[in-house]
Amino acid sequence: MPFNNCALCNSKDPLVRGHFLPTRIHNKMSSPPDRAHELTILTGQSQIALSKDLNRFLLCSNCEDDFNHNGVVYFEENALSVNKVCYPGDWEPPFLMKELAKRLGHVRNMTLTSDILDKHQRKKLLHFATSIFWRSTFEWPGIVPSEIPEELRSDLHKFLLEPDHVPNFKIIITLFPFPNRYSSFPSALRSSGNIIEYFFCLDSYSFTLISAQDMKSMYYGNEFSEALLFSRDDVRMYRYRQVIELNHIKKDKENIISMFHQ
Repeated sequence: MPFNNCALCNSKDPLVRGHFLPTRIHNKMSSPPDRAHELTILTGQSQIALSKDLNRFLLCSNCEDDFNHNGVVYFEENALSVNKVCYPGDWEPPFLMKELAKRLGHVRNMTLTSDILDKHQRKKLLHFATSIFWRSTFEWPGIVPSEIPEELRSDLHKFLLEPDHVPNFKIIITLFPFPNRYSSFPSALRSSGNIIEYFFCLDSYSFTLISAQDMKSMYYGNEFSEALLFSRDDVRMYRYRQVIELNHIKKDKENIISMFHQ
């Protein structure tokens, strides 16, 4: 459905064309140096090349600029590792990947922590991930919107409008220690206890959205004051592998599966 006002701030300023993935991320991921490794985005029904324009008029220019300033530029400069697939011999891991690997590489599965980056960096990552989950609740060409409950969706919206708002949700970032040419559109995953998590992957990271109340149930009542957490979670990595295998492209299936055994 087209908007007359900005979907975020509700202003009547002219809307600008924006990609589902923020434009800076989209441009970098959809134009790898080696065109044989074109990146794709997986949905529950299909696979779409990132070079395809998944765009619409959703936000005003001020809100698009705020998204860039509040998180997109940080992720692009400190986390994006797309060139790893194209030139593995010359590849230098980005800052975030090195920090997560260093801190979580030898811990037991399901360890959660917020004490990896400083507060400013965590806020940037939280804003970036929140914006992707929120964007996924709108219609994009060829993609069914994420069915995030209205209460949770409103909290995402409020945090994006008011960065000092204390959100009633948690986002968990997990590092995948293997090359990844695929991103996934946010979708729901049912956990034990009938709890619903919302999940997407981008580059070599997964992002999981969960309500703060469900977080307490899943992690045995532990209280986490931070909204952004980092985890080594082998179970989540295995579940992501299942997502890949269930959605894939037939022409490259053997190559894709082999990535998980390197």
